[in-house]
Amino acid sequence: MSRIVELAELIQANNKILDDHLRANGVPSPSFNDTCPPALDLPPDIAAARQTAIAATDELLDLLLGPIDKMFLEFIKITCLDSMRAASKFGLAKSFPAGTTTTFARLAEASGLPEDATRRLVRHAVAHRVFQEPSKGVIAHTALSNAIATVPHMDATLNAWGESIGLATPRMLDALDKWPKSEEPRDAAYTLASGSNLTFWEYLAEHPEKTKDFADAMTFLSRGVGAQKEWLLDYYPWASRTAPGGTVVDVGGSQGGIALALAERLPGVKFVVQDTPQVVGGAPKNANDRVSFQAHDFFTEQPVYGADIYLLRQILHNWSDKYCRKILGALIPALKPGAKVVINDHVLPEPGVLSLFEERAARQHDMRMWPLFNGKERDEDDWRAVLASTDSRFKITEIIRTKGSELQIIEVTWEG
Repeated sequence: MSRIVELAELIQANNKILDDHLRANGVPSPSFNDTCPPALDLPPDIAAARQTAIAATDELLDLLLGPIDKMFLEFIKITCLDSMRAASKFGLAKSFPAGTTTTFARLAEASGLPEDATRRLVRHAVAHRVFQEPSKGVIAHTALSNAIATVPHMDATLNAWGESIGLATPRMLDALDKWPKSEEPRDAAYTLASGSNLTFWEYLAEHPEKTKDFADAMTFLSRGVGAQKEWLLDYYPWASRTAPGGTVVDVGGSQGGIALALAERLPGVKFVVQDTPQVVGGAPKNANDRVSFQAHDFFTEQPVYGADIYLLRQILHNWSDKYCRKILGALIPALKPGAKVVINDHVLPEPGVLSLFEERAARQHDMRMWPLFNGKERDEDDWRAVLASTDSRFKITEIIRTKGSELQIIEVTWEG
């Protein structure tokens, strides 16, 4: 049997598992209609079947394309993000409700763009299934355009992405050529792309109106299937690692989503959420009397002493090893013997462990952190090295890998 037939049968078998589950539970089959839910909530075994079908479909597509057409497809994909950003940035997706239609003239009026520009943008979007054109000149929503219009923070994510990673990535090789050994965030591709001589973080500090989009984007991305906070909440043994009256510090914890969820599960435990003044200023007020917010620069000495746990969720991947050592080192004066530092971040897989589709999803995170921050994703050896080079008293006691989660949980015990 040829590989393309083998893959087709694998796709069919796993699609049937998914389809049987959806039918049994009264869930509509995936479609491009604007009534289709924006995401599927699946149990682990069904999610695994879906993932197998996706990986096989990806491999089959590449085999059918061949090397040259594969290259051309990647060229085309670059512009897909522009279609989604246009639907958000110019208010196209929100200008008419699902279940109705509109015209190019009305879209142009809503967006403030010339009608010719609107038509070109929207028809490009239609080719990527962002909107549909059921008859000439008549535009309706698809599942994707309706999600852009209605899913909380999806529009902010597109805006933040376009002004950060979307801006920096095209200059990545230029930055690598100019600063091949640098660990400095100012020597990232973002600095070249923005033309400002500012790091991304400095840019946010000078443009507080962009900070909300970035914080909202982090909230949205944390709800992604592989990055949902539930993986961290459910699979780390919080109760056995915290004492009654103890404290958990969420370093760089944005607007407190993790802390507020944990506070409901851990009565008697106090939580301190630390972030920049701009982010903390937008945090919910009086949501829980055991959750407090504190402006803190995590490169400076940790001000909360003797906590049970210090959480770093998707923080260290933003930074090179040099700056990771500074962040971890700033915790040391506050750590009591046996304190836990919980790192919730990617642990890159060993080659060949995952399908190439799954490995690509992991590796592409590294290719985001690099151009934007001069940061990096790390494999297990990398994590052990950066911790040991910070202080030998940092000991990894457990790495919790959960099937279906993009992020792993690294428990580090302070043996000071």
